[in-house]
Amino acid sequence: MANATPRDTRAGFDLYRSAGGAISLDDLNEQLVEAGYGPVAQRTLTHY
Repeated sequence: MANATPRDTRAGFDLYRSAGGAISLDDLNEQLVEAGYGPVAQRTLTHY
């Protein structure tokens, strides 16, 4: 897995916040990819 860019991690954070923190890594990454961003790692999700 390639490293997520700062743009990817920011988009992931925005999705995480809009879900109230109740989102799985798989669901988050699916939404990111559908929106044209790269996936994030479990470690990134933990930092959110």
